[in-house]
Amino acid sequence: MNDGILIHTPTGRALTFTRDLDHSADRVWAALADPAERAVWFFAGTLELEAGGTVDLHDSEHGITGTVTAIEPARLLEFTWTSFDAPTSTARFELEHRPPGCRLTFTHEIDDTCRPENLMPGWHCIFEDLSYVLGGRPLPSNPGRFRAHRNRYLQAIGH
Repeated sequence: MNDGILIHTPTGRALTFTRDLDHSADRVWAALADPAERAVWFFAGTLELEAGGTVDLHDSEHGITGTVTAIEPARLLEFTWTSFDAPTSTARFELEHRPPGCRLTFTHEIDDTCRPENLMPGWHCIFEDLSYVLGGRPLPSNPGRFRAHRNRYLQAIGH
């Protein structure tokens, strides 16, 4: 699985992950839009799929709040993201049809208050989990996974 990258932008920084998936954009969208399925690989909670919709997501350790800022079903979902590691940020999922499946491009726009050293391995784990869900496989138990990814990303971003 490809690593994410941290880039500098005119307005701050952005974390970007690109995944070529063997599943249609409609299937990936369903995994994002369906609350029960999303809770397996991403976060549980409220994600109102309309412009201005509420974002109130959580897992056992994290909480995210925000507002949906752009949505085009099976193509684009963008929302503001407020959490401990990213107090001021925007998350964007883009899906592009690419036979035999689609390309998922994820961008998390962050500022200097954000912690990419925690966000990058977190997103990496999330997208690994998405691949299991899309493949109909149970998530593996791997308690050291985040730490291993974090160590690699710390080296990559120079921390």
